[in-house]
Amino acid sequence: SYNGISYQNTEIKGQIAENIFSCKIMNQSYENEFFADAILDFQNEKTSISVTSDIQKLNFKFNPEDSSKTTLACKGDFKLIGNSFEELDGQINLEYLNYTFDHKQFPFNHFKISKTSSKERQDIKVISDEFELSISGDYFPNELPLIAQKLIQRIDQKDQLSIDSNILSRDIDLTLKVSKNSPIVSQFVDNLSLESGFFSLNYNIETENISSNHNIVGLRFENISAPHIIANIQNEQDSKALNFN
Repeated sequence: SYNGISYQNTEIKGQIAENIFSCKIMNQSYENEFFADAILDFQNEKTSISVTSDIQKLNFKFNPEDSSKTTLACKGDFKLIGNSFEELDGQINLEYLNYTFDHKQFPFNHFKISKTSSKERQDIKVISDEFELSISGDYFPNELPLIAQKLIQRIDQKDQLSIDSNILSRDIDLTLKVSKNSPIVSQFVDNLSLESGFFSLNYNIETENISSNHNIVGLRFENISAPHIIANIQNEQDSKALNFN
């Protein structure tokens, strides 16, 4: 079991030959129904993994305190290489993805995640039929939640010194394109919807300089609506104040 969800009926059949581990993973139960065919190759300096999966129903929780379960269904192919998440390269292709959280469904015809890395650069891209997300720069992927926290505190000027010394990442560029109105937007902000939008953010973590551009069409939030919004946000060199125009 994991975070209160039981996977006790999962069956794994595999074999190892010449540093290659191949296996089949199956589960057909009330809680879950999935199949995966995986190959792990340990012959080279970097480990590679290739997975073909058919997930009819996969229940899980992000943490054991969650009162609501999350359900995932999709067909997927995984091709990854690397010995750690920082140096990981490859892509994940998901088709007919249906993500359910708290009884809300978020369907996607296709969902692709790709990642490339070098010594001083990380590039993560997420592409679906409704949005495109790109996160690039000189950063450590496992520090993304900490970077987001630092950015929020940079804007509201609270408790920033408590996290400054913990971040090794230097800079990050984020772009998001929303091609059509999607229920996934309201998942992050209640009662928010938009027809389309473009968002870009450059954040230099070392100098604390911020530059952000937004182009939003058909914004609706509760009783507020705006047909078109163009906004630029940035701060001057060595300035804590943010300029909006």
